[in-house]
Amino acid sequence: MARLRWCGLVLLAVIGASCGQPKFRIVNNGAEKTYTKIPRAWTEFPVSTERTDRIDPKFSEDVSLLWSIGFDADPKSDVAHVTQLFAFDALDFPVGQLNVYQIQGNYAQNLSLAGARTDPFGVDPLNVPDKVQDLVEVGDYQPLAPSTGLQGSRVIFNVRPNADSPWNTYDMVTAFDQSRKRMYTMIVGCSGKCFEDNRHEISQIVTSWKVDR
Repeated sequence: MARLRWCGLVLLAVIGASCGQPKFRIVNNGAEKTYTKIPRAWTEFPVSTERTDRIDPKFSEDVSLLWSIGFDADPKSDVAHVTQLFAFDALDFPVGQLNVYQIQGNYAQNLSLAGARTDPFGVDPLNVPDKVQDLVEVGDYQPLAPSTGLQGSRVIFNVRPNADSPWNTYDMVTAFDQSRKRMYTMIVGCSGKCFEDNRHEISQIVTSWKVDR
């Protein structure tokens, strides 16, 4: 009888574990039909769409930031970590941001894959100036599949603010849809060691990003 009770407890424990909350939750914008998934333990927060981005000022009338969401794995999460991410600060926990822009006019007409990749950091990691060649390393590059209906690419790359600094690593997707007048940027990153420790989870987040057409 004792053995049966013990087996029953084990079975209940297994069932309970299988019925627990999923590891990820969905973050979405229904109006823009875009979504991604992030770990349930991460904090998400809206980011002001009033801020100035790195897009060339001469195109300011042609680009509007419609939606921006940040997400942070740090137990002491702070929206300021998103700013630190783009300032090449060494973060001990992964931080990410998903942006949706409306594009029109000359900016939309002249937008290229390289141009989209340049927006988040002010430089295309695949085509950096000679004077900063030693500050950027590309680990992987993949064009988006044509079946998605978007033009874009995914790049995993290392960046450091100067030659004596440790690397920070980013997983970045940039894409645009001329027919819908939309551009998207999805970035997750942190210090090089942090990225390696969380590479699988970061990849799950980035590859989960979708736009329903």
